[in-house]
Amino acid sequence: NKKESIVNLITNSRKNLNFMAVNAINRNQLEIASDKFKSGPVTVVQEGLWQYMTHEENLMISSHIGELLKSRGGIWITPDIVLKSHFEAAFLSNDYSKKTRAILTENTERDMVEMAFKSYDEAESLIKSTGLSVEKHIQLDLSPNLISSFDLATHKNLRYPQLWIMRRQK
Repeated sequence: NKKESIVNLITNSRKNLNFMAVNAINRNQLEIASDKFKSGPVTVVQEGLWQYMTHEENLMISSHIGELLKSRGGIWITPDIVLKSHFEAAFLSNDYSKKTRAILTENTERDMVEMAFKSYDEAESLIKSTGLSVEKHIQLDLSPNLISSFDLATHKNLRYPQLWIMRRQK
């Protein structure tokens, strides 16, 4: 399948890079997945998840990943901290975007706009309540370190979201 081919292409050049689909709300799945890796620090990268989760579910995810980082060490990286005002601007700007919101809400049975955080402070407070520290970065500032074949000059005028890096608090 196409997805498998892309993953194989990426991981063949990096023996320490692995992709696993895990239900982060289920702590056992996270533990089983982490047991498949060598001992030592892990990096959890999550994208496109938090927008679909309630605050309670995000609290569980943060807690479970925090426990994993406590036992293994490492970091958690996500660009998923999107505010309600950002979604409102995206989904209420024209008829097409309003229809897109309606379709997403119907298909997921969740309204991302209504479930989104009102502020970055609200999201940060939730994460910190699980024992994690938060570093906030502008995604574009870190992109040269995270990607290899991307023409940043082409995209220098685009607004990129924040990229958050969480670690277990000492």
